[in-house]
Amino acid sequence: MKVVITGEKGYIARNVCAYLTEMGYECKCVSVREGIFNEPCDVVIHCAAIVHKREKKYAAAYKKINTDLAADIAEASKKMGVKHFIFLSSMSVYGGDGEINSHTPVIPDSLYGKSKFFGERKIKALESEDFKVSVIRPPMVYGKGCPGNYRKLSLFIRLSPVFPLINNKKSFIYIENLAYHIERVIKEDVSQTTRPMDPKHISTSTFAKLIAQAQGKKIFYESRFLGNILTFFGKVKFIRKIFASRFYSEEIAVKIHYVSVEDAVIRTEEKQKNEGEAHPED
Repeated sequence: MKVVITGEKGYIARNVCAYLTEMGYECKCVSVREGIFNEPCDVVIHCAAIVHKREKKYAAAYKKINTDLAADIAEASKKMGVKHFIFLSSMSVYGGDGEINSHTPVIPDSLYGKSKFFGERKIKALESEDFKVSVIRPPMVYGKGCPGNYRKLSLFIRLSPVFPLINNKKSFIYIENLAYHIERVIKEDVSQTTRPMDPKHISTSTFAKLIAQAQGKKIFYESRFLGNILTFFGKVKFIRKIFASRFYSEEIAVKIHYVSVEDAVIRTEEKQKNEGEAHPED
């Protein structure tokens, strides 16, 4: 089976391509910076996106790339005879914090979330008997050499013996668990919307302890005072992403047991240590 993945230089695309190739797929990563690609294949996994950019400055780019270009690529894929189009969306389409369940409305509160959701709608409108469309809405992705918020959290833990104590609940997903899930979606070969996550929900404090342990150190003090301060500043983007409760309910979560959370953190930190902290953003 031939699979094309968009986002040639992106973190998720590169890792998913490596995983699928190892599993025996004929897999190729392509760039869409110059527009629509022309690679006849069975499955397209659309990972290319703009993310981690200041919204005021990149407002037009979010719509152009995450919504319009995504829909154009899906339409071109359908015309090329692609049978299954898989769109990497995001938990961000829900907006807000707390539990996300089957009754949670899709009301994104960021330009990134809105651009992904509008992309979903345009692509789903192309769905037909001969053109299956699957949408995957992962939470925060972490793993070997990952960019973004995990790296900031890991660096903070490496430098500080103190960590804020906040009783929250999070859904995360390790990159290999996401790749495993994407292969399952390919094999199931049906149109669907999925919400994959690691095998269990976890608090940021517990996650931090696992990271510290993998770094060979210990968090000596969990500060409820710092936790209260961070709660007060909860509208700050990074603080909200890391410390606010945001998780998929048992009802809708697809828990991936391919790699445990403990092993995932160990593998991630080993790579961080070997490669240092200078990883480019996707």
